[in-house]
Amino acid sequence: MTVGKGALSLLATLGTIFVLIVLFLLEGPKMRQGLLKLMRPERAAYYTRVAGEISQSATGYALGNLLTSLIAGVVVFAGALQVITRELWQVTAWPGPPDRDPPVEPGPAVPGEQAPETGRQLRDGEQEPIKAGLKAPTFDLSGGRCA
Repeated sequence: MTVGKGALSLLATLGTIFVLIVLFLLEGPKMRQGLLKLMRPERAAYYTRVAGEISQSATGYALGNLLTSLIAGVVVFAGALQVITRELWQVTAWPGPPDRDPPVEPGPAVPGEQAPETGRQLRDGEQEPIKAGLKAPTFDLSGGRCA
């Protein structure tokens, strides 16, 4: 019951804000002209210039904020797409892009041969350890340099 009341209250508030915005957009120029007519001409010119500067600054701020948000959205989308694609490559039977070499299966050791991964001598019949080449994506939000 409380969630329904909260949702109804939110809708009523948003509706009120929408109606006020529409009324200000329709009646705002008339109110502005009426206020400017009540002032002396030099004072009205000053306030008109200041209002223009404020409007220009607010518009620039809003457009810059929108552009920053769009760029951030594209970057996050590209990163998510990369992670999803990588996960799909690992889950499906598709071997990966054509420029990758197939993984080499380790074979039985030849006596005296060294394991490339560990650098130690392999014993007779011992197989080279398999090293998975998978790395989990990491995100460092501390602001420092990433390793």
